[in-house]
Amino acid sequence: MISVAMTTYNGEKYIRKQIESILNQSMKVDEIIVCDDGSTDKTVEILKEYPVTVYQNEKNLGYRLNFKKAMSLCTHEYTFLCDQDDIWEPTKVEVMLDSLKFKSLVVSDCCVIDQHKKIVCDSLFNSKIPTVGILSNILHNHYIGCCMAFRREVLNKALPFP
Repeated sequence: MISVAMTTYNGEKYIRKQIESILNQSMKVDEIIVCDDGSTDKTVEILKEYPVTVYQNEKNLGYRLNFKKAMSLCTHEYTFLCDQDDIWEPTKVEVMLDSLKFKSLVVSDCCVIDQHKKIVCDSLFNSKIPTVGILSNILHNHYIGCCMAFRREVLNKALPFP
């Protein structure tokens, strides 16, 4: 039912907290797909300690193509995107999935913290002032991928990326 698409690149400092925050959700995810883009640190070794599926790219694809690959490997009805340095709130999946009952794509707000967990921005929505309408979001995207979740129908239309 629920897939998580994550990309990594030299994320050993943060990856444990992110994986654990996903595994400790109030609603279980069914698969975590991780595409590593040629890490030279211990990121892949750490990932192998967890129940995740890791794909190691033979060459560095870059951020966009690596996410495209991760999303294309997801197999379930709902896909959640995340970055290697996120820490999910314990009810993120449950709350967003509840909204996905009525929508094809949902976006959550987030709090931005630094490496010491000090709050840098308590609401990305408030700092970026999102606007309604496709034109304003094409001109200046107010939403970030790690805050998105969507149904398979959206993924089928989005892939392949140009």
